[in-house]
Amino acid sequence: MLAENGIAAGFAARVRTEQYISLTTFRRDGRPVSTPVWFAVDGDRLVVWSAATSGKIKRLRHARRVTVAPCDIRGRVTGEVVEGVGVLLPASEGKRAQNLLDRRYGLTKQLYSAVMRIWNHSILRRPAVPAAYIEISFPAVPPVPRPPAAM
Repeated sequence: MLAENGIAAGFAARVRTEQYISLTTFRRDGRPVSTPVWFAVDGDRLVVWSAATSGKIKRLRHARRVTVAPCDIRGRVTGEVVEGVGVLLPASEGKRAQNLLDRRYGLTKQLYSAVMRIWNHSILRRPAVPAAYIEISFPAVPPVPRPPAAM
């Protein structure tokens, strides 16, 4: 059941206490690809951070449909799966999204970012990869009825 604000009833409250969500994006042929990600709640939307060259960013350029669900660090779903729409935020909104994520994850995210910068730049000698931010919204669409289970 969807709430008036577009997020499934109780989903925002449950997700606020989770460390990760499983973000599922879809390939051109429709096959799902799930990834555990850090996120921040921004009103009735979620904001997710990723490397601009990641597969999820490339897939979102072709298909905006996503699903999200609370999960553990390994991506094992621990709650309800909710349909949504993922949109890449313009660079001008990146700072705001970054601030939301920094506020949520604090020192953990800062340390992770520093380690990844050192690993990629100093050890692997790769150029810096810019960040990309995804805004996930949950349009109010009636749920699709599921057929009864076979006995």
